[in-house]
Amino acid sequence: MQHRALRKYDLAGKRFGKLMILARAPNRNEKVLWEYRCDCGKTGLVVTGELVRRDTPLRQCRSCSCLLRPKRMSLAEAMRRLQEIHGDVVTLDEATFVDGTTECDFIDADHGRFRGVPSQILFTRRRHPAYGNARKGQARRIPAAVIKEKIEALSGGYVTLLESSYRGLDEPAYLIDREAGRYRLRPNSFLRNPSRHPKVRKRLAATEAAKSILGRVEGALRVIDGPHSTRNARGISVRVYGCECLHCGTRVLRTLTTLRLHNKGCGCKKAEQARINGRKSDNRTKIIPLAEVLHRVSRKYGDQVRLVPETYSRISAPAVFIDQQYGPWETAPTTLLAGHLHPQRARTSQAAKRRTPISELQHRLNKAHRGLVSIDETTFINQLTHARFIDIEFGEWWALPASVLRGHGHWKRRTEKSRATSLQRFGVAHNMQRADLALKVVRSANRVYTLEHWRTGEAIVCMGSYEEKTVRWLNANKMDFQWQPGPFALPFPLFSTPAHGVTTYRPDLFLPGRGIYVEIKGRWMGDSLAKWEWFRSQHPAELWDGPTLRALGILAPKGRKSN
Repeated sequence: MQHRALRKYDLAGKRFGKLMILARAPNRNEKVLWEYRCDCGKTGLVVTGELVRRDTPLRQCRSCSCLLRPKRMSLAEAMRRLQEIHGDVVTLDEATFVDGTTECDFIDADHGRFRGVPSQILFTRRRHPAYGNARKGQARRIPAAVIKEKIEALSGGYVTLLESSYRGLDEPAYLIDREAGRYRLRPNSFLRNPSRHPKVRKRLAATEAAKSILGRVEGALRVIDGPHSTRNARGISVRVYGCECLHCGTRVLRTLTTLRLHNKGCGCKKAEQARINGRKSDNRTKIIPLAEVLHRVSRKYGDQVRLVPETYSRISAPAVFIDQQYGPWETAPTTLLAGHLHPQRARTSQAAKRRTPISELQHRLNKAHRGLVSIDETTFINQLTHARFIDIEFGEWWALPASVLRGHGHWKRRTEKSRATSLQRFGVAHNMQRADLALKVVRSANRVYTLEHWRTGEAIVCMGSYEEKTVRWLNANKMDFQWQPGPFALPFPLFSTPAHGVTTYRPDLFLPGRGIYVEIKGRWMGDSLAKWEWFRSQHPAELWDGPTLRALGILAPKGRKSN
């Protein structure tokens, strides 16, 4: 029989934006997949729901989608997409726009001004919150008479709706049950799952449970009637069942709990003797000679597993076994004879069963990287263990096969791509080499202070309390300074490499009056100390650390709080 999703959507040969659907692919996790080809040349698989859903349908492959990331969106791009999606109904306040991930103001023609993130407004087609509430309210305004008729039809006339309490499908209202009276419930909940009054449901459930247990045999007791209500020794009301002893025919009362736990009989001599005989029989089955256990283990596993004789007591008690490959472990002989070997051997066996065939892996690699990447078959274990890969242009590297199949290639290729993108978009090999972009990165860090230059009024972004107090001290003393001059290119190959591009360094400030550069640092992290040592060897520079700042009067002496 043809799948219902395939009968409803036959997408072969249709186009969705940049995607051309080629043919149907095998199902995965009960989901219908389609093979597509994007205008950029890439192919892949997509679920039916991603193509036909109303909110954010897929219209390009993942690589093309990367070009439309919200954080890379410009004002012109945001205005264009907003016009395509909402027309003149929703407009953007250009003065409040920063980037695709920062909240700004939008103006809805019907509901007024509201704030939102451009990525949410543009990529999820959202509008003013009042618009969604209005649509939801319109959808839920169904007359009470219509809902009452539906409830009576679903319940067969046993339940009806009190119309005066009806406020909407999702608002609690009073329902009236013919047997138990009224109770409070959302009409929408009742329509999805018609149910009786809680008291009626409880009574019906108890009746069904009583019918199902009658005639059941538990151990040496057979249930013959019940349930009956009685009180136990503490005066609490309990439900009991009449049971008959299979040994002597005596009638006893048992609750469900005692029937399951104490079902050996009524306590007569025949029942007690049968219980003792059963215990002896159980013990006899568990007492197996050591020679017999050694013979069974040797017959089933040969030299692969052997038992340490000194640790054996009985067949169900833990003992020490030694695996020829993975060493000793402790388990019961019954567990071992049932087929449960060393835990490490079991994990290795399961991993071998789940291992992807090397032919399929190479096919998926060619599909993901267009034949530029191959794998060394001798190093492949499974997708979650590092293996050696070979890139045609950049050579060998080790990575997880699962990551490479997702599109992560050689790190040098990623670096070259990032460098080319940065050169195309910003004109530099790395975005930190531009002062405005570096300032934006600094502002996004924690503990950032923004001050103004006392003479030029330039915005000065300080990271940490040392830089903030130093700038305040320079402003208070009307000293001429330049904040973060540079950048200065670091030499090859000490800091920079052809693969990573030119590495730069920026000192914290420059004092024109003294002709020196100053680095303000409380502690060194990473390779920043090596960069500073090289910079100080090439330029006149000073380090202002904690003791130096205290000597200059910028920081208060230890034990006192600075103003």
